[in-house]
Amino acid sequence: MEISPTLLRKTAVWLVVAPCLVALAAQVCIWVIPGCKPNPYGLGKCLIRSYNAAAFLLVLQLGGVYLAMCLGVLVSAPVLMIAAGMGFWSKRSKRA
Repeated sequence: MEISPTLLRKTAVWLVVAPCLVALAAQVCIWVIPGCKPNPYGLGKCLIRSYNAAAFLLVLQLGGVYLAMCLGVLVSAPVLMIAAGMGFWSKRSKRA
């Protein structure tokens, strides 16, 4: 399998999009569950039958955003720079 700039760009994008989708899904669950009010300073209530899902949804939401930011800065940005460099050098070598 050959590593191409397109594959690197897609990988870099999905490394940020996947945690954002998890955080968005947690936020949608918070909106859908009636009376769900998770609070980072105190658990709050988010009852699904008899289970309080506030802590779980809060971890998914805040963790997804935090992971997306960290992966975006520490992994995706360097991978995008590598992909841009590979694309530049491949175009340059084809011209010569």
